[in-house]
Amino acid sequence: MIDRVASLGRGSVSSHQPSEFSVPIKLSIVIGIAASCLLLNGGAQILAQCLSEAFLQVTVFVAATLAIFYFLEAWFKIDATAILARHYKWQVPIAAGLGALPGCGGAIIVITQFIRGGISFGSVVAVLTATMGDAAFLLLAKAPSVGLLIFAIGLVVGIISGYAVDKIHGPTFLRQDRCGIKADNRSHVRYVGSSVCRSLWIIFLLPGIVLGGFVAFQANTLELFGLFWGLETITWFGLAGGAITLLLWALMRQPNSDNKANNREFYQTSTRMVRLGDAAARVAGDTSFITVWVSLAFLIYEL
Repeated sequence: MIDRVASLGRGSVSSHQPSEFSVPIKLSIVIGIAASCLLLNGGAQILAQCLSEAFLQVTVFVAATLAIFYFLEAWFKIDATAILARHYKWQVPIAAGLGALPGCGGAIIVITQFIRGGISFGSVVAVLTATMGDAAFLLLAKAPSVGLLIFAIGLVVGIISGYAVDKIHGPTFLRQDRCGIKADNRSHVRYVGSSVCRSLWIIFLLPGIVLGGFVAFQANTLELFGLFWGLETITWFGLAGGAITLLLWALMRQPNSDNKANNREFYQTSTRMVRLGDAAARVAGDTSFITVWVSLAFLIYEL
């Protein structure tokens, strides 16, 4: 392990490492998009609504799902990547089962494992075939029996599809180690190191899960929580939570390819975190990264 970390620090695979924006660039992107929206007629309200929906409809559920798996991994000292790699035949049904869970957290976990080189592409097909994402909550609220039937069908079709893809293409299809990248690529471990930022985020996250439940089950949030300054109160709460989440992403630091000493420290930290499971830091890192893309997708759609 030490040799691997050292080789990473020397840049033996640096040419294959995915690049991440620096903190100033990420802050500039966030500020630039926000400023552009504010210049549009009605853009401020659209921006507020998109960030609020992203936080209350996606972020809180993703964070809750990731927290369960990451904390279990930390508590029982489980290396999920190693376990899945050892039990290849069970990768597809496990992935399909995670995809069948309400929300998209299970799918995110599987995709993360694939990026690290721990599972097959068939598992990715299985989880994406089986998942309904956040729409599952609406279906459960309106027609529970139909929802359970749909989940079961998705699970079965996902398993069949995953095994079929692995049978056709083989277990190493599109795996990163085929491109010369080591299987357990630590550059894909995203985390928020600041305990102050994480604490502030959690303050909004915990009640956000409850409020997100009201939204998911289509409760009348206007009647329950009222208006404040022209917008629903729950929208202001979601806007604050979404803004903090974007700030976490902007402040996350990645290894600097020009600083080998910092690279070694980063990969040593990442390795230790995967083993000891600094779950809260990993949940915040992965969730904030996902929230950026979800918010951007919502914003583009609305505009």
